[in-house]
Amino acid sequence: LDSLEIGSDTLLQVQLIDIFKNAIKDSSVTFISLSGNGRFSNNADTIIVSTDIEGKATAEYTASTSLFNNYDSILVKYSSQLADTIIIPLKPIPASQIALSLISAEPFSAGDTLYFQVSLKDKFENNIISNSEYNVIFPDSLTTEIIPIDELKFLNSSLDTFSVRDTLKGLK
Repeated sequence: LDSLEIGSDTLLQVQLIDIFKNAIKDSSVTFISLSGNGRFSNNADTIIVSTDIEGKATAEYTASTSLFNNYDSILVKYSSQLADTIIIPLKPIPASQIALSLISAEPFSAGDTLYFQVSLKDKFENNIISNSEYNVIFPDSLTTEIIPIDELKFLNSSLDTFSVRDTLKGLK
């Protein structure tokens, strides 16, 4: 398993064999999530499964929903003396949300400038680093100016800012 998208499911499998390469069947194997918020099919961070006739123990695992560690770490224990760790590198999923927040909250009149922040997130609310361009339009306004004028773009970031000004200045 070279990597796994956050929040996705996979089967983790280990095989127990003795020094003569015989399968060790009907034995308990414990899988323990050591990092992240990943869960096993029992909705817990630990699961105990039995080996099959081929000595294989399989656990259904859902990866962490955060890239905080950039990997999930799973301890696999057969006994107090036999254990190993599975490291699963995590990769982001595509952005699914664009949030627009008003930064300046001062009274506004024609000719003033409003400042906005745009954030790009996935379905788990993780920030998504991007270099994508985006558009902002005001369909019923002929006097609105968006700054910067040339392009709105995330510059290797999950956040961007822009401002909006009504070009017709009125009385305050």
